[in-house]
Amino acid sequence: LLDGLLSLGGINIHLAEKLQALAPFGAGNYEPRFAIMDVKLLRADIVGEKHLRLLFASDMAGTLSAIAFRAMDNEMGPALVNLKKGSRVHVAGYMRLNTYAMRSDVQLVVEDVSILI
Repeated sequence: LLDGLLSLGGINIHLAEKLQALAPFGAGNYEPRFAIMDVKLLRADIVGEKHLRLLFASDMAGTLSAIAFRAMDNEMGPALVNLKKGSRVHVAGYMRLNTYAMRSDVQLVVEDVSILI
């Protein structure tokens, strides 16, 4: 279930903060999920044994860092790792604020990917 469609340029700290204000998430208050269409996969690195650290880009906006938890346990992980860098994909997931060393940025938690042919 998706709640909306976003461009890569539409994902920013202000939006992520507004979405986090809707927390706590759980039964009856599901975390908003979005699709981001036609982005380029720049990086897909295995983190730990099962997760992927991803980097997406678009022609019109900058980049977006992402994480796909337990991706290597299903078809998505190996498909992304073996995908030629620069390949275009649609991606779906939810946003999280990632704060580290007093710096915040938005990270997408990837739940699904569709590879464009």
